[in-house]
Amino acid sequence: MQAKTAGVDPVTTVVAKDGVVIIVNSANTVTDISVDDLGKVYRGEITNWKQLGGADAPIVLLSRDSSSGTYGFMQDEVIGKEGKFAKSTRNLQSTQAIVDEVSKNANGIGYIGLGYENATIKPINVDGKTASVETVLDGSYPLSRPLNMITDGQPSGVFKAYIDWILSADGQKIVADQGFVPLTK
Repeated sequence: MQAKTAGVDPVTTVVAKDGVVIIVNSANTVTDISVDDLGKVYRGEITNWKQLGGADAPIVLLSRDSSSGTYGFMQDEVIGKEGKFAKSTRNLQSTQAIVDEVSKNANGIGYIGLGYENATIKPINVDGKTASVETVLDGSYPLSRPLNMITDGQPSGVFKAYIDWILSADGQKIVADQGFVPLTK
C-alpha cells in the first residue's frame, strides 16, 4: 500500500524458497513442537520446557533482530500479527549467533534458515514435519516461505537479466549452494 501511494508498482518474483528451522540444544529431549505452541513459547505463554514434555527448566528465547526478514516471518506466521515477542526474548544480530548460543545453552530455542543447520544444534520437527528441501518444496513443512525479488513494475533491462539468471539452472545451483531451496529439485 505504501509503495503504491509513493508511485511504485511492486512486482514480486519468487526466486527461491526457505524453511525456517526451529533449533534447540543437542541435549534437549523435545523433538517436535506445534506452530501453536511455538507461538505460545515466543509470546511468553509457555516458559518451561516441562510444558512441552522436556526437562523442568526455563526456556531461553533467542530471536533475530527486528530488521531481519526471518524475524518478520516469525512475527507474522508464528507470533501472530497482533502478538508480540516475549520481553525475555534475546534478539541476536545474526543467524550464526543464534546457532552459537543454542549450541552452548541447554535451555535455548531459536530459529534459523534451513541452510544453517549443522551438527552443533538439534533441529526439531514442527507439527510432525521435518524441515528439508523436499518438505519446503512441496509446502508440507509449515514454516516454509518464498524468497522474492521485488521490482518497480515488470522486470526489464538489467533487472530482468539478473532475475532470469537467478531462475536459470546456474543461478538455482548457487541458490542451493548458499543453503536455500531452489525452485525445482
